[in-house]
Amino acid sequence: MSTASVLDDIDYDSSFEMVEEEKFEKIENTDNSENFQYVSTKGNTVKEVNINSNEKKKKEAPIQILTAMIGKWKLASSENLQEYFTLEKFPEITQMAWEHGITCYKMNGNQLHVHTDLLGKSLIPTIFEFDKPIARDDNAVSTHAEGNMMSTICKRIADGSIVWKVERLIKNGNLVVFNSRGNFRCKRVYKRVN
Repeated sequence: MSTASVLDDIDYDSSFEMVEEEKFEKIENTDNSENFQYVSTKGNTVKEVNINSNEKKKKEAPIQILTAMIGKWKLASSENLQEYFTLEKFPEITQMAWEHGITCYKMNGNQLHVHTDLLGKSLIPTIFEFDKPIARDDNAVSTHAEGNMMSTICKRIADGSIVWKVERLIKNGNLVVFNSRGNFRCKRVYKRVN
């Protein structure tokens, strides 16, 4: 008894058709490798694609800092924190949240949501919308993220002077937050909580 396979009946030499190869060619590179033009040729069809990597960088810039900030953080050390509490006249619950709470960052669409967990309560909820000034009383608050820095700046609407500024960055795996008002600056260093 012999067995025959369907595979034995295939004529491999005539069963495959040669498909025309598509070639990509880099035509132009200008402005210190920031702009490129690629040409795709397949048969008689030619397609050109222009790429401006500066536009891509602008769109992706916030991702680095925001991705790194996502998660839970606990205060590890600070400089001038008590003085900052006095300067800002923070209520005791806010002081406790800053000193002993777990700060939680998460993205929801294009917004960064932040709150602090303390004693089973969610405190100080904040939503950051990027590059959109928000009017508050006589001031405008705007948040901008680029590379490894996220800055929130409050300016007087009347004259554009800076009232206060908060800068956040990741350094050595820690979240470092600087709060500034005038010449006074407070530094907080947070460690990630697992």
